Amino acid sequence: MLEHHSVSHPRELEDLQWREAAMRQEKAKKSRKAKRGKDLKLSPEAQVAEEARLGDRVEIGAGSQVEGNAQLEQDVKIGRNVRIYPGVKLEPGVEIADGAVLMPGVKVAAGAKIGAGCVLADKVRIGESSQIGAGSSLAPEDEVGAGVSIGANSVIHKNVVIGPGCMLGAGCTVEDRANIGARSVLAAKVRVGVASQLGVGVKIGKDSVLGNGCHVERRAALGSGVVMAMEARVGAFATLGARAKMGRSAMVGDGGVLREEAELAPGFLLEGHAESLPEESLGLEDLLERRQIATTRLRSLVP
Repeated sequence: MLEHHSVSHPRELEDLQWREAAMRQEKAKKSRKAKRGKDLKLSPEAQVAEEARLGDRVEIGAGSQVEGNAQLEQDVKIGRNVRIYPGVKLEPGVEIADGAVLMPGVKVAAGAKIGAGCVLADKVRIGESSQIGAGSSLAPEDEVGAGVSIGANSVIHKNVVIGPGCMLGAGCTVEDRANIGARSVLAAKVRVGVASQLGVGVKIGKDSVLGNGCHVERRAALGSGVVMAMEARVGAFATLGARAKMGRSAMVGDGGVLREEAELAPGFLLEGHAESLPEESLGLEDLLERRQIATTRLRSLVP
C-alpha cells in the first residue's frame, strides 16, 4: 500500500529525496568543519575556510586568507593580506608578516618568522626558529634547516638545501639544486650557481659569484668579489683573497691560498698545504688521504 502511494505521488518522492540529499550535505559539511582553538583573534575582514584548523591564541590580520585544510597551531600570528593555501602547516609560535604568500604543502617549524612580502612556493620546508627576510622568495621543494637566517630580497631557486645555522645576507641568489652546508655564512649579494656544493662552515664575502657545479669544501674562506667559473673547486680550509678569480675546473687544494686579485687559469691546480693542517681539524678519511691530496697533480683534473 505504501509502495503504491509513493509511486502514485512522484512529487512527494522527489521532495523526500531532496530532503535526504540536503541532510547528507549538511552532515558532510559539519564533518569537514575543523576544530577551532580558544582565545582566537580573527579580523572580521579575514577569510578562513571551515576546513582550516586553528589552535589556541591564533591571530589573523585583516585581508588575510586561510584556505582549505591549512593547519595553524597555537600562538601562530598572521599579519595583514597574507594568503595561506591548502595543505600549509604552521607549527607553534610561527609568525607570518604582512603580504606573504605560502603555497600548498609549505611547512614552517616552530618559532620561525617569515618576513613581509615573502613567497614560499609548493612544499617548501622551513626549520625551527629560522628567519626569512622581507621580500625573499623560495622555489618549490626548498629545504631550510633550523636556525637559518636569510636576508631580505634573497632568491632561492628550486630544490635547494640550506643546512642548519646558516646565514645568508640580503640579496643573495642560490640557484637550482645547490647545497649550502651547515653553519655557512654568505655575505650580501653572493650568487651560488646550479648544483654547486658548499661544505660545513664555509664563509663567502660580499658580491662573490660561484658558477654552476662549483665545490667549496668545509671551512674554506672566500673574500669579497671572488669569482669562481663553473666546476672550479676549493679545498677544505683554503683561502681566496678579495677579488681572486678561478677559471673553469681550476682547483685550490686543501689549505691552499690564492691571494687577493690573483687569477688561476682554467684547469690549473694550486696545491694546498694539507700536510700542515692540524690533525684535530681532519676526519679519519682526510687523514688517510692526506698525503695523496697534498701531491695531487694537474693531470688528475684534465682527461
